Order: sequence, then C-alpha cells, then structure tokens
Amino acid sequence: MALAGVILVLACSLAPLAAGDATSDFYANLVAQPSALARNVEKKGMVPVERWDDKLFSFEPFHQWIMNSSIHLQRVHRNYPMSFPCGVWVNHYYKFIFIRNRKAASTTVTDNFDKCHYKNANPKLCLEVASLERLKERDIDPATMWKDYFVFTTSRNPCQPSFSSFARDPSILGKISNLFHCFDKVGMYHDYYHTEPVAPCISTAEGLPAVDYIIRYENLTHDLPEAVKLINERRDPSLPPIPEPKIYWKKKGQAARSHEEEGIESSTAALVGHGDKYHKCGMQCVRDIYEYFR
Repeated sequence: MALAGVILVLACSLAPLAAGDATSDFYANLVAQPSALARNVEKKGMVPVERWDDKLFSFEPFHQWIMNSSIHLQRVHRNYPMSFPCGVWVNHYYKFIFIRNRKAASTTVTDNFDKCHYKNANPKLCLEVASLERLKERDIDPATMWKDYFVFTTSRNPCQPSFSSFARDPSILGKISNLFHCFDKVGMYHDYYHTEPVAPCISTAEGLPAVDYIIRYENLTHDLPEAVKLINERRDPSLPPIPEPKIYWKKKGQAARSHEEEGIESSTAALVGHGDKYHKCGMQCVRDIYEYFR
C-alpha cells in the first residue's frame, strides 16, 4: 500500500478492530501509540515541487472546496485539497531537508537552528525555506537535491491533534472561522492546515515515501538527537558537528502543562488527556477520526 494510504492511519488504524473495547486503557493506548511506519521508511523520490514552492502551489482546488461546501452548500468530500504549501526547509552545507508538519513538534526542531533570513544567522547552520527560484540561483536540481540530501520530518498520532481541534470533524474549526470571518494574518487557511492530513508533504506523486527519517512526536527525546546524529554522520568532514539539540515543548497545551506540574515526565505530559476525551465521546469519535485520515 502506498505511503499516502498508510501513514495517515498510524495508530488510529487499529480503532475499528476494537469497537467492543471501551476501557480507559484502550483509549489511553490509542492516543499514545507512535507511528509504526517511522522506522521502516525508505526514500523513493521527492515531494513534487508544486506542493512546496510558493509560486507553483495552487490554492484554487481548496478555494473551490470552500465555495462548494460553505457558499453553494454542495455535498463535498470532507478530505479537502491541500490548503497551504508544504513547509520544506533546507540547509545546503550539511545537506539536509526538514519538512515541517503542523502540531507535531516541528517548531521544537526548527528552533535548534538559525533561520537564514535572520540578520545574525550562522549561514552554515541556518535553515531557509526551499523554493525553485533559490535553487536555480544555486544551480541545484530539486530532484538531485532530494536524492542526495538527508530528508526528515515529524509525525504524530493523528488521534491527538484531531481531538484537540474538535474531534469528529477536525476541519470544523476552519469552517467556523470562515463562517464568522475569524481570520488572522494567514486568513482562511490557518485553522484548516493545522489538522489536514500530512501525507502529501511526505510522499511522492505516486504516494511513496519521500523521507529518510521520521521523528515521532511521542518519542521526541530519542528521535530528534538521532536525526542530528545521522546528519552529522553524513556531513562534510570539514564542517563541525551540529550541537546536541535542545528538547522542549514550545507550544505545549495547558492540559499538558498541568500534568507536567503534577510530576508527569515532559514527553508523557504532552500526550495525556486525549484518552479521557475519547472515552467520553465513545467509539463513534474514533471511527470518525479513522475515516477522516484513512
């Protein structure tokens, strides 16, 4: 099965098999399971340029979905088109690509590096947003770059951010924001792209893996240092090793903070709470989330 048809399911794929089990342990395990695919990916190609280049990405399919669902009140598939370009960041000295996935500790990863547009950024240790225009300036072919660079990303059990963004239909927050024009600086996209499936940003046009390594949100304290280690092993010997990364949860929710204050270990505190919500909602919520990401 292609990555696009598998990676989105992650731990939630087990949910329909356990419809008769409504115990608290089941729901706690449901939200705490990391990706089973994370250690079995083999890069087969690149994410198509039109999915991550700002100038090539088309907003039109998503705009049409918004119009048909909210204005014309037509029946549309709730798995909407991509609402925003993939967040592809690159470092050309250490030759790695990081693909940002929303609500999956990606800010924790990028905060361990300078941003190349910062005034005092270290040019060899900084990250820049990838674009076809910048690659042409460097005379770099995108496909060759993707093949030669170490490509990594983050993943998160979709049962966690889905419930924190209103459960049975994760896109409902975006629909409400658009209905009442609750727009921020990125307008109608913000509350959609935080819950949409991430498969298009980590797979090829054929739905095959486009990454070398996946950092599991649930295993951040182990996987992030491991990713940095792999980058250092591949670096030019003339470059110094990238320092050991700092592990922290920059955007941890209030519930997680409260559990951490109670003495629960940091990475565990970031997971707890959602299990109780699923327990109260019942198996229908689990099935709906499964169908949404399937």
